[in-house]
Amino acid sequence: MSTLSHTFRFKYSWRTYQSRFLEGFETHKNDNHLHVVAPPGSGKTVLGLEMIGQISKKTLVLAPTLTIRNQWKERMLECFVADESLVETSFDIKNLKTITFSTYQSLHSLYKNELDTSHEKLLAFFTTAGIETIVLDEAHHLKNEWWKPLFSLKQLPECVLVSLTATPPYDSESSEIKKYFDLCGPIDMEIGVPELVKEGNLCPHQDYIYFSTPSETQIQKIISYREQLMQFVLELQKNEYFQKFIQQHPFYSATETSLEQIFSQPELYSAMLIYLNSCGIYIPPEKTEILGITTKKVTYPSFSYDWVEALLQPILVAEREMYQENESLLSAIEKDLRRIGGFDKKRVHLAGDKKLYRSLSQSPSKLNSIVEIVKIESDKMQRSLRMVILSDYIRNEFLSINSHQKLSEVNKLGVIPIFQYLRLQLDRLPSVEEHKIAVLTGSLVMVHQTVVSEVLKLLSEVNFNESPLPGSNFTVITPTSQGKKEIVRTITQLFEAGTIEILIGTKSLLGEGWDAPAINTLILASYVGSFVMSNQMRGRAIRVFPTNPFKVANIWHIACLDPTHEQGGADVALLLRRFDAFCGVSLEGTPYIENGSDRFGILDEQLSADLLNKKMKSLALDREDVTTRWNKAITEGDILVRELKINYGSKKRTLKPKKLLYQDVVKYAFLELVALIFIAIPELFVKNIGAFLTRGM
Repeated sequence: MSTLSHTFRFKYSWRTYQSRFLEGFETHKNDNHLHVVAPPGSGKTVLGLEMIGQISKKTLVLAPTLTIRNQWKERMLECFVADESLVETSFDIKNLKTITFSTYQSLHSLYKNELDTSHEKLLAFFTTAGIETIVLDEAHHLKNEWWKPLFSLKQLPECVLVSLTATPPYDSESSEIKKYFDLCGPIDMEIGVPELVKEGNLCPHQDYIYFSTPSETQIQKIISYREQLMQFVLELQKNEYFQKFIQQHPFYSATETSLEQIFSQPELYSAMLIYLNSCGIYIPPEKTEILGITTKKVTYPSFSYDWVEALLQPILVAEREMYQENESLLSAIEKDLRRIGGFDKKRVHLAGDKKLYRSLSQSPSKLNSIVEIVKIESDKMQRSLRMVILSDYIRNEFLSINSHQKLSEVNKLGVIPIFQYLRLQLDRLPSVEEHKIAVLTGSLVMVHQTVVSEVLKLLSEVNFNESPLPGSNFTVITPTSQGKKEIVRTITQLFEAGTIEILIGTKSLLGEGWDAPAINTLILASYVGSFVMSNQMRGRAIRVFPTNPFKVANIWHIACLDPTHEQGGADVALLLRRFDAFCGVSLEGTPYIENGSDRFGILDEQLSADLLNKKMKSLALDREDVTTRWNKAITEGDILVRELKINYGSKKRTLKPKKLLYQDVVKYAFLELVALIFIAIPELFVKNIGAFLTRGM
């Protein structure tokens, strides 16, 4: 029997939501599941350790990274255990102790390599070891290959499963969401950001968007793609062989005998009719009657890209083998689609072509946006600036850029391109000191030559190698295997102390589980739009900083406008989708809190990069107003609820059909006549009865 209940004692005061959860702890535990959803920085790790102490059984803690794994032990020693020797701990999943801190990868490796992917062997191993509590930290990370061993572990005798996450994977496939809740159980408590800001557990913060426009070359590529796409659709409408193919399809040629299949694929059948109508082919009324359309004259929608996809996706992919005799025709159509980039990985995708989207999401114009944001923030914050810039890739190939003449060669978004762009344009950034810039990734660390001595004070020289970055005043630090564990902590300490003010890194290393509460400015130079990762990256900046109780965090998102698209294009659409993952306070007007992009009012205005950026800059400079708006919104507000919004798609008033308008005229005219005869005339007679009697009618 574990003695954790005697050795675990929380040294500080519980936050409000933590106390509320712990008060109902026994009730939550009844189903052997404890499932907590709370934002980054809300103290989930500490709450998880308290649950381990209260359950007081031998425990396995699983985390997605070594950094997060190590944080569990650090928090345990910092907040619960006075003497490390009182609790046996281990980082080795093959050598289980009272509390074992490990990773999902280690469990999967053990299951696959040591236990021969055997459910029985896995259960026997952990049962013999006496594990009765499993903690899943950042549970949204559960990947396909990790499901099996975790579901096996859940069957351990008297096992209690504790799941902690900031963001359940709501935007995953339905099958993945089902697996997640089957494993983790129903949510026992979900805490929102506004409550934590109100309690002072998270700092006031605001999101801003900086827009750029593509280069002339990119614009020409976009226009060329759209022209090719339009030409493809026109050719498809003129293709007599494809028209004949659709007319001979059982859905159209034998409609009455194919009703069951049609009703299971109404979108495909509708797409067929819309296509034939766009080709000028007469469609008999009985073809539309089965869809419930009984009017004599049917108004068909245009053959839009959505309907093209609805028509071709089943024919070219899902049901392709059914049309072997027409393979030459379908192959030719597929070839034309591939040529323009509308078919990839068995998916017909026209409006959001991946190559087109990539050209915008990785547009070099975003590098200039980052420089402008750095200028805005550094001029305002001066030496108080603590900025982190997160990107998707490192891109080592740009390490050799060392002159202004070569700056034009930096044409991709990444850690090194951002670093080079900032370093070589310091003349545009008078408030930025060169030695205050640094790079931190899992495989590459760079600091200014004058900062190496500070690194040596915190990290032994035997734990890293250094080499100069040619043509610069920077040093490339390569940590040894032992030094890798310490280098992140070392650079983080220098960042917190202000030795480093601008830190550029990858989202994989710094985007989740990395603690640096001093961050007051975050730039997300990432094109990820997922619900989970967006929330995690943003969570790095909204933690409170004890030495600065008035901290306000600015979070910058960057997007490249497609000038050929009325709503800004695919890059803007992905960015706006990102905001569904979190809530925040409105930018202007009456302060209110909601999730989604409506609080920015972007699509309500003219999509001009210059005008929007000017507005964002003006708002970002007033951090005090952000605090005021949060305080007003959370003070006057009552409760945060999920809201159903309906997008009507157009601000134009919906017009009634003429037949309905005629019926309305007849109905209301009759009602007015009845009112005149039975109400108005008798009332007139009663009021004037004296005059009638003396003067006559």
